[in-house]
Amino acid sequence: GTRGRDWFGAPGNVFLTVAVRMADVPVPFTFTPLRIGVIMAEAIAARLPTGRGGGGEGRAASTPRVSVKWPNDVLIGDEKVAGVLIEGDGTHLLV
Repeated sequence: GTRGRDWFGAPGNVFLTVAVRMADVPVPFTFTPLRIGVIMAEAIAARLPTGRGGGGEGRAASTPRVSVKWPNDVLIGDEKVAGVLIEGDGTHLLV
């Protein structure tokens, strides 16, 4: 979790942290969680089987779509499938 709080995830899921140099962050820091959420949503949508993406690119509009819920949750339909937590140490963002 953030700010020293404990956070636990269920077995069978993917959990990771990436250190990014502050100098390499292409947008203002305040938009970073949202931007990363959009990147994750796009990557997930591109890998869903046909009929799961919410229209366009061969995906049926009647099925759940991938979206970002402000500021850092990625959803398929109404189900949260990913989230972004970010902390900084002055020189790096821990994503």
